[in-house]
Amino acid sequence: MPGSRSATWALGVGAVLVALKLWLVAVQDVSAVGWAMHDDRLFLEQSRHLLMGEWLGPYDALTLIKGPFYPLWIAWNRALGVPLLFAQHVLLAAACALMVQALLPLWKRPALPSIVLFAVLLFNPMSWGGQFARVIREGVYPQLGMIVIACAIGLMTRALGSPWRLAGWAGGLGLGLAALWTTREEGVWILPAVTLAVAVAVLRVLLANRREAAARPARPEGAESLESATREGVARRAAVRLAVLALPFILWQAALLGVRWENLCRYGVFTVVEVKSPEFLAAYGALARVGAAQYRELVPVPTPARQAIYPVSPAFRELEADLEGRLLPAFAGSSCTMTPVCDDMAGGWFVWAFREAVQTSGHYSSATDAAAYYRQLADEVNDACERGRLQCAPKRATLAPPLRRSILQPFLVAFWQTFVKVARFDDHAPEPGPSTGSPEFLELAADITGEWLMPTSPPALELRGWVVVPGKSPQFQVRHARGDPVDSSIRLRQSFWLREDLARQGRNLPEAANARFVLRTECWRGCSLEVGAEGRVLELVPIDGREHRIDRDDLYLHLEATSESWGAPAARLDWLKMQALAAVVAAYRAAAPWLAALAMIAYLALGAHAVVTREPWLWLAATSLLAAVLVRIALLSLIHVTSFPATHALYLSPAHPLMLAFICLTLLGLGSVFAPWALNHAKRLRGRRPSVTAQ
Repeated sequence: MPGSRSATWALGVGAVLVALKLWLVAVQDVSAVGWAMHDDRLFLEQSRHLLMGEWLGPYDALTLIKGPFYPLWIAWNRALGVPLLFAQHVLLAAACALMVQALLPLWKRPALPSIVLFAVLLFNPMSWGGQFARVIREGVYPQLGMIVIACAIGLMTRALGSPWRLAGWAGGLGLGLAALWTTREEGVWILPAVTLAVAVAVLRVLLANRREAAARPARPEGAESLESATREGVARRAAVRLAVLALPFILWQAALLGVRWENLCRYGVFTVVEVKSPEFLAAYGALARVGAAQYRELVPVPTPARQAIYPVSPAFRELEADLEGRLLPAFAGSSCTMTPVCDDMAGGWFVWAFREAVQTSGHYSSATDAAAYYRQLADEVNDACERGRLQCAPKRATLAPPLRRSILQPFLVAFWQTFVKVARFDDHAPEPGPSTGSPEFLELAADITGEWLMPTSPPALELRGWVVVPGKSPQFQVRHARGDPVDSSIRLRQSFWLREDLARQGRNLPEAANARFVLRTECWRGCSLEVGAEGRVLELVPIDGREHRIDRDDLYLHLEATSESWGAPAARLDWLKMQALAAVVAAYRAAAPWLAALAMIAYLALGAHAVVTREPWLWLAATSLLAAVLVRIALLSLIHVTSFPATHALYLSPAHPLMLAFICLTLLGLGSVFAPWALNHAKRLRGRRPSVTAQ
């Protein structure tokens, strides 16, 4: 009964936390970006085709550049009538609950640790605002990563339990892997952590089978058949568990097979994503092996390499006019804004310029035509390499750049800086940006997402009032809740009536003659008006639509109510929600770096404890979480130093919840392991104290 009451209490607190989170984030609307042809617009268009029963729509160069899961997710929620952002926050809550459930066997008293872990994961700042309010894959990708790791840990911690319950975790892992793999293209980062957890589960089953077989009781003479039956029963149970542990990988590959089959039926190519198809990888790898022989940092196929390829490859020569004429200046300009490469196309831009040139040349009339073109190009360039007509590196068929010793130091620096960035929750912007695009696109976005959209340009808010700083000139600055300054303009006007009114009150303030102000700003939510003088802040007044008065010796201020809408309770409530979300971000930023450092120390202590006690399950679960975080950071750091800037908030978002889970598991786990020992030690010390008797 006590355990039942604790579970009920924990579920109740969890439900309250979910309701609070949904209530707070409801203040934010979708930011639909119409110019994002490879992201927002693509996913919305594909979702529309899915709802019409047309799979991903007519084939062009963009149809198969990304996996189908996110458009399927959008279409599914549209069919159910569930708003997109709401559905993504509900998915996050479900992923948090799954992670808590997976770690439940590791806690001796699970109620409090479970609530702490759930709350910390649920209010992860990298789940709302900024870019996460867009129609973009990172709206679900971190949740899918959590689901995959949670199910893998669930298999590890329950490997010796009921096969039916084990099958539930195995099914979740398989479906989670399939969803994650068809959402983004770099899903390989999660495999080391999954492999570790599943391998431990397999090892547990095999060791348990050996122990059961060795512990068979001695049989009387003539009972060989009974002993044989017992041995077969033990082996059968182990075989069932091992079959269940293989189920995730079967489901994962079966789902990918289904997507490939659908693309084959619709477009004639047996692939999930075109940029991972053998033909495209062969073509890109052939170009890159020439570029590797004429190495330039961050540039996979530099201009000299392209100029050398054109004469020996008729297929690549078709692209020369467009690639070197129209596309080179455009993509080099974009590259220059984010990398030191300003006269060529860095890795993150060349792949898209290459594909656009192929489309312009007319080879995207069908998927089979595009595949045939890429195959021809690869054959021509590789043949020229083999014949010695080009200087080439070894043959390759991959998007990954060749690894060189020269990148080791930059990689290690980027790895450390990225790890710190994850721990500090850098680059978080709580306020979504404005929507952009044509009226038709915005109408499509509102219809498909079922959400209100951010306005295309923030309307200017006009604040009126008066301010007097005795003996000084007032200074104004509008600031966002996170402290960043916001653009604003202000005009001071004459106010002789105010000076006379203050004089009648016995306050002789000449500055009051020019104290009336009109301030215009585009920050409608979560902002404050900072009033100061001579570089010193005197007051921070919330811009919440209400009237504010300040009457002090160093400051006289009156801020009028803005309008009926901003004076309404709903607008004031929105402002309070934004303030609460900003406080959550500030709390995570302040605490997470220190807790991450302590968690690493706790992780080492738990490792030592696991060696001594031979109970490594908590430490192995923490290792799986840490492995996922570190591999994700390593992958992005490698891309960052070889191709394009990749260590930003969107790409790092899958690492944040796993880092938080690692912090909670290690710190709370260390407490649960060593707290009983500390209490027993304290009792023994008290028992050894000599009694004090009166003389």
